[in-house]
Amino acid sequence: CPRNNFFDSLNIRNPLFPSIEWQKHQSPEVWKRMLEISGFNAVKYDFLQPYPLKTSSTMAYLLGSPFKIQCSKKS
Repeated sequence: CPRNNFFDSLNIRNPLFPSIEWQKHQSPEVWKRMLEISGFNAVKYDFLQPYPLKTSSTMAYLLGSPFKIQCSKKS
């Protein structure tokens, strides 16, 4: 999950995940760049959301924005 989400913008602790130390989290763009620098290619990421909400970036922002990253190693 990235550090930027709805609760962060309000400067309050996320009530859905109160124990997560959000300041340690990075955006998927940061992870993508780090993986590419480290020799990975075809780096893709997607936000994970319940199926009915799959196309809503607003819901991802409200729910905490979990994401997955896929890539392959350059040979």
